[in-house]
Amino acid sequence: MPTPKTFEDALYAILAAASGVAALVGTRIYPDRAPDLFTSPYIVYQLISGSRDQTQESAISLSTQRFQLDCIAPASSSEAKILAAEVKNALHGYTGTIAGVKVDYINTFDGPGGFSETTKVYRRIVEIVVMFVEPQ
Repeated sequence: MPTPKTFEDALYAILAAASGVAALVGTRIYPDRAPDLFTSPYIVYQLISGSRDQTQESAISLSTQRFQLDCIAPASSSEAKILAAEVKNALHGYTGTIAGVKVDYINTFDGPGGFSETTKVYRRIVEIVVMFVEPQ
């Protein structure tokens, strides 16, 4: 039995297909945690919360989920801000079916940014809320 598709599959596909994002990070887009010691920009995303609604008329589940996307840049704060802007451009208002997932909409929100003394990288957070139909 094939693995069911998830919104995380779709999120990766949307970001990897966006030319502005791909120009900055290529395929360095990771769920939950990135490999150690990166010297190039990258994105880490994680599910923050979610809910599922099911109608009486249909077995289709409509889910709403909130994700945090950390846009990481080792070089500068402006590099992290540019990456965050490209992520928002790729995601805000997105609708369609990608990676087997029907996305009804994505809203983006600006999150905080800063510099980590521990890892020596700059970070800018983009939060999204997505509504999608769960694949059957």
